[in-house]
Amino acid sequence: MRIYVRFCRAFLAVCLGVCGVVWASPSASADAHATGFAEVRIDDADIENGRCDIGEFCLYYNSVERGLGSLHDFPWSQAYLGEAKFKSAGAGRGRVVDNDAAAYWNRTTADVTVYVRDRYETLNGDYNGRYGWVPAGRKGNFSAGYKNQVSSFWCPACVWS
Repeated sequence: MRIYVRFCRAFLAVCLGVCGVVWASPSASADAHATGFAEVRIDDADIENGRCDIGEFCLYYNSVERGLGSLHDFPWSQAYLGEAKFKSAGAGRGRVVDNDAAAYWNRTTADVTVYVRDRYETLNGDYNGRYGWVPAGRKGNFSAGYKNQVSSFWCPACVWS
C-alpha cells in the first residue's frame, strides 16, 4: 500500500509539473511565494483519514438508523476488504470492514460496483461474486443481500483511481 501511495505521489507531481498546474497543501513551503511554485505534497494523514471526503467511497459499520457508527474512507478501489478496518470514532471502530459494512456513502461522480463473494469462493474478494451498484452521490443502507457481506468494490471515480 505504501509503495502504491508513493508511486501516486510521484506520478501526481510529474503530471502537475508537466501541465503547469500546482496544488499546494496546507503544509506547502514558505518560499512558494518567492518562486511562484508550491510544494506538491500529499500527506498520509490526508488519505484514509476517517472522514468521508469528496471523491471517496465510504463504508460504515452501522445502518443509518443506528447512527452509522465508525467508517472507513477509501480513495481507491479495493479488491479485498480483509485488511481494512473501520477508523473513525463510533461503534465498530477497529473491526475489519470485510463482510461487516451496513451502510455506504458514495461521494464520487460515478456508480461504485460492490461485490459479495459466496462462502465457497477464495478468501480474497478480488472483484468476484454477486455484484450491485451504489449510485453516485448516494448515502444509505445496504439491502439485505449486501448488508455485512461486501468483500470488494470497484470505484472508477475515486480520487486515486
